[in-house]
Amino acid sequence: MLTDLPNAHISSINDLLRQLGFNGLVLQTEGDDGVTFLARRYFTLCRKSIDKLTRKLEVRAKIYLCFILDSEKDLQACAVNLGEDEYCVAIWLAAPMRTIATITHLMSTSAIAQHFEYALGTYTNRAEATASDTFAAYRALGFEAPVDFDEPLKTFCSQIAYGAIEWLVYHELGHIINGHLELGKEFNGLTFILEDDPSDERDENLTSQALELDADCFATWLLLQLWLQTPVSIEEIHLGISEADKQLLRLRCFVFGVFAIVRGFDDHPFDVDTMFDFDHPPGVIRINYMIELIANTKRENKFPYTAEKIVEAALDTVVALEQSISQATGTTGGGGNVLTALTLGWKPFNAPVLSRWAKLYPILDKFKMGIGKLAAPQYPPA
Repeated sequence: MLTDLPNAHISSINDLLRQLGFNGLVLQTEGDDGVTFLARRYFTLCRKSIDKLTRKLEVRAKIYLCFILDSEKDLQACAVNLGEDEYCVAIWLAAPMRTIATITHLMSTSAIAQHFEYALGTYTNRAEATASDTFAAYRALGFEAPVDFDEPLKTFCSQIAYGAIEWLVYHELGHIINGHLELGKEFNGLTFILEDDPSDERDENLTSQALELDADCFATWLLLQLWLQTPVSIEEIHLGISEADKQLLRLRCFVFGVFAIVRGFDDHPFDVDTMFDFDHPPGVIRINYMIELIANTKRENKFPYTAEKIVEAALDTVVALEQSISQATGTTGGGGNVLTALTLGWKPFNAPVLSRWAKLYPILDKFKMGIGKLAAPQYPPA
């Protein structure tokens, strides 16, 4: 099975894609090719994740799953309101394919091998390229053939790649379950996230960024707890390590996979003056925000950590990721983009976004699905 969408909804989404100028469609037809094999595999895995979460949170709405085959657009996923308590998580099929390829190339560098303490016969560290675009070079990794590993690294790589895709699915579920789509406007019968505020102070980008960060935190909060309890195959290389060290290893695996995806959202250097010119926060800002979330879970004893240096492990993984990107692409980004975001401070970004969150909170609280609560406002609404 490649989708569980009813035919009428498939037609609606295909029509919408055409009207929006996309050269894509919902993947339905099964064949004997590699694309079908991958789609079927990821449909099974993602469907299981959606069902598990909706049962846990007692969500009664029907949430479908589909993959979009698109020859042009470089997108990841989206959430769609189909009406009458029906929703869909739509994943661009290129997302898991490129994620797998990218992560294998990063794992074949010495930076990641050293970070996770495994050895390879050879590493694919590339010589430094001159006048190369780091962002374009990183995106291009996803179009290269995946690197093949022997066990247990082969399974380890699959675990990290699937964990990253699962985070993407949970992010879209966050939009659905936390009521974000109820703020939208309809176009061709399908709802998109837009703030419905006609005032001169309207700032749709700020609203959208607040919702994106809420969805990030939703996914990170739920999946980090799961990852801390789930063994990874590479643990068999590190025999005799303590439970605390296993926990740090699992945390680093989660951070590496998720941040490898989020890091690819950026296509230009981070600029404080233009960070609200887009409907999604810069990827490096999202990384910074999720590290702060991890720090809060430690400070407030919200997770049953047995390890102490949780935040340090997350930050060390960010450093290793940046080093591996340079090695895998042959470019010298040097981590400047991430460093700028990590040292930005609270006021320029967090204060306006959290103030907007406080404005949205009363509306979203009415539409929140299932058990659990939204993140409480920390600032006066604006």
